[in-house]
Amino acid sequence: MTVPNLSIFSSDRFSSDRLPWAGFIAALVCLALEALILTLQPRFISGLDFTVSNKRQMMTDPSRQEDVLILGDSRFFSIRPSIVDQAFGGSHAVTNYTWPFAGVETVDYFLEAYLRYKKPPKAILAGWMPESFAVSAERMSVTADPLYRTRLFNVVPTVPLATRFARDGHWGMLWDLFEYRALPPSAHHRARLIPFVLSSVGAEPATIPDPEDRRITAEYQGSQSFLLYRDEVASPDAVSDYGKAAGALKLDAALGNLPPLRRFLERAAANGIRVILFNVPMPVGLYQRFDELGVIAKYDEVIAGLRQEFENFEVIEPAIQVYPDEHFADVGHMNGRGDQQFASHYGPAMTRWLEEHGSVD
Repeated sequence: MTVPNLSIFSSDRFSSDRLPWAGFIAALVCLALEALILTLQPRFISGLDFTVSNKRQMMTDPSRQEDVLILGDSRFFSIRPSIVDQAFGGSHAVTNYTWPFAGVETVDYFLEAYLRYKKPPKAILAGWMPESFAVSAERMSVTADPLYRTRLFNVVPTVPLATRFARDGHWGMLWDLFEYRALPPSAHHRARLIPFVLSSVGAEPATIPDPEDRRITAEYQGSQSFLLYRDEVASPDAVSDYGKAAGALKLDAALGNLPPLRRFLERAAANGIRVILFNVPMPVGLYQRFDELGVIAKYDEVIAGLRQEFENFEVIEPAIQVYPDEHFADVGHMNGRGDQQFASHYGPAMTRWLEEHGSVD
């Protein structure tokens, strides 16, 4: 009986230097693939992700100093810096830094991080809609909502966030940030990366990026603003259903949203920044329901209190504007028709307000 030669499986063959080199080469290949994904990222990420990434880069660029910042959630994406600049006199650097809603705390996280990289702006146009003071803090906080937390991580750079979490003792948030940043680009973007790769090799029809992604990216690159939805029209049921859901709101529970807004106003005051409340319109159906529930009265009360408390906090009246329901794509976002009407309104309104209350210079 012939005994097979097992020397090829002996430990001597694997005790050479080949394994370390093999591991090193494998690691290099993985790093090269991740670097390639980063390079190709603008070709497959969503239009919205593209704008958020671009704003984060601008925020950390100290060579780009700004006079006026526009801060708010996704309803404020379409506010055009060129119109604001013209209203403020035509010689101001204005940037729209708005982001997908990421909790009431994000505005203060953003300002603290911004001041780490840049000089204080002269003014901030900030949007706080009525539901900010009608929805309980537990439903609007980054500490309670994983989606808002992820959005915060995308909006604000790592070092300022980590420093803030450590200072405030938010160790769970700090760990979540570490986990999120440790994921490679392939993991972050796998949902869009796989269809993009398959379509690139002809394995399936091209769907990434889709026409809406291209539209959003093109609009943003052209005017640093964009409409999230352009042609959609909110159905009467959508506004009605949201209004019914609003019946569960508890105004007293929403007072927990005030501390982060106060911290934001205190930080702005300490840096000589004027904060000017400027809201986009809301659907008439939603306004009527909020009015019935006392949300509008509570909102007016809170805003009046903040104006008395902070000398640097001002309001472009009316604080709440109402448009027909058909001017909206859903209960919060204007469509093209609503945006066209609003774009013709807010520039002159700001100009009149500044003439009465003084320029930001």
